[in-house]
Amino acid sequence: MKRILLLLSLTLGYMSVQAQNKSDYEVIPSENNTEVIYKGQCTFDDIGKVAAFHLQENAAAYKPDAAVTAALKEKLGAYRLTLFLGTWCEDSHYLVPQLYKVLEAAGYPLNTITLYAVDRAKKARNHEEETYAITNVPTLIVSQGDKETGRITESVHKSVEQDLLDIIVKK
Repeated sequence: MKRILLLLSLTLGYMSVQAQNKSDYEVIPSENNTEVIYKGQCTFDDIGKVAAFHLQENAAAYKPDAAVTAALKEKLGAYRLTLFLGTWCEDSHYLVPQLYKVLEAAGYPLNTITLYAVDRAKKARNHEEETYAITNVPTLIVSQGDKETGRITESVHKSVEQDLLDIIVKK
């Protein structure tokens, strides 16, 4: 009986870790082997492994507006975030570390954002790009419940944090 309980406990623990991991991507070799192309659902930890992002270094260098970040801290928790990016995409290399820093500073639980990496044709592994009508990357989709509130596509107007707050406040 103890063995069964132990086995059940270990199985449930493993399933819990896998559910939190949310990684289901493939690595596609590039034509010239100079870049890494992910395709599918991934995490910030996975993106941190892609040298072109310099995720931690670029996030540390970004200084978001403290007042805007404080406002996001109060409001952002009520929203669901979905990010489409290209590990091959310069715009993604630039904006994703900034977004990471803003979410971290705002206390948004980073394990709850859904990230999808797309290939150069902007296709995700299980066709999620069709569901969200993705045409450019990066695209950050802000939703509340099942309703999309707004999105940031390819570049920002003011800053990552201000554009994100503008989407939330306009609601």
